[in-house]
Parts: sequence; C-alpha cells; structure tokens
Amino acid sequence: MRFSIPTQGLAGLEEPAQALVLEHERTAYDAAYSALAPREGLLITGDKRLYNVVNGELLWIRWIGDYESIVEKDSEVKKG
Repeated sequence: MRFSIPTQGLAGLEEPAQALVLEHERTAYDAAYSALAPREGLLITGDKRLYNVVNGELLWIRWIGDYESIVEKDSEVKKG
C-alpha cells in the first residue's frame, strides 16, 4: 500500500519560526508547524504543552480535545 503525503516547504517562514522559538520558548519543530499553520489555515494539535503556551495568543492553533470524533457523533446519533 502506498500513501501520498503532501509536504510543505518552509521558505519564507524562517523569521516567524525564529520569533516563535524566542517568544514562546518552543522547539524549532513546534515553531515550524506553528509558523506554517496561518498559511495553511489551522493547526489542530495533540501537544498540550504547545497549546497551553500559545492558547489565546496564536488563534490558528487549536486543541484536538475540543473536537468530537466521528465515532462519538455516530454513537450519539444511534442512541438518540
């Protein structure tokens, strides 16, 4: 089985990523995703430490726990 996984370049995001590293004391990895997210629209993360640091400030980063899963919704529909 082969998967096609799209990739994104970080060209032009070096300065925003560096600012995120310095301002929020995050890793370059976290900063790269955080800097890319506004260009792509949204970052939904399961990284609670990252989310807690930027919550309320970087509005394009959301906590995955704030969303219901399809399984939970389907289960509620069957019960109701």
